[in-house]
Amino acid sequence: MENQNLASQAIPGKDKKLIFRLMSERPYRKAGILALQVTHTYKSESKTESTQTKDGNVVGGGGKETSLELEALLSDTKTCHMLEYAQDTGSVLEVWEVNLSKPLGGNKYEARYGTGLLASWEMPAETDKNSSVKTTLNLNGSFGLLKTGATLDAEQQAAVKALGYDTIANPQPEEIVPVYEVVTEEEKVLLDAKNNAVAEVIALDALTDEQRTEFIDSINKAKDQAEVDSIVNEAKAAATP
Repeated sequence: MENQNLASQAIPGKDKKLIFRLMSERPYRKAGILALQVTHTYKSESKTESTQTKDGNVVGGGGKETSLELEALLSDTKTCHMLEYAQDTGSVLEVWEVNLSKPLGGNKYEARYGTGLLASWEMPAETDKNSSVKTTLNLNGSFGLLKTGATLDAEQQAAVKALGYDTIANPQPEEIVPVYEVVTEEEKVLLDAKNNAVAEVIALDALTDEQRTEFIDSINKAKDQAEVDSIVNEAKAAATP
């Protein structure tokens, strides 16, 4: 009976997935799952200071250092490229450790959250093994539980389920190209314009739910500011008696 209790309390490592995003892209992009994760280890270490006195050593508390050490098979994915970009440029990352064995309902799962900087980017290439990536994320402070959990949308849930079926891709380009393209200023302006336009359409009480949904979908698919403005004007016209 005791062994059964221990087994029921164990949390398989495969149920814990790491998800990342550049902090600077929080308003514009959803977080991405790191595919083909091999292992990750959360470390929290308290520093102590020792002072020699006539009565012996006196140990006092110091600062606390927290980090995530992780390893994954090298894959040609946006998230993997984004991590390499973050380490190369010293960009701050957001990280979630999502526990798939603890769903909270409504596409939410128990999760820890933190921010930090990647200290290294190591890509050993051994003859008889798949290429892998090893790195350490030095966290800013704690790696605490989110009160309401973390949300995985349909695409993110599909990515988690597909991890066991992903195929390693390691193309050899003939020219150097950026491994990750950040959100451009033009993209930020357009995304902000779309958010404002959606808010305007939502505020048009005369529209039916079907009309409102149709206009919002069109706004999200718009390619430029002019198209967004045109859709908003069309929505306003439809809402005018």
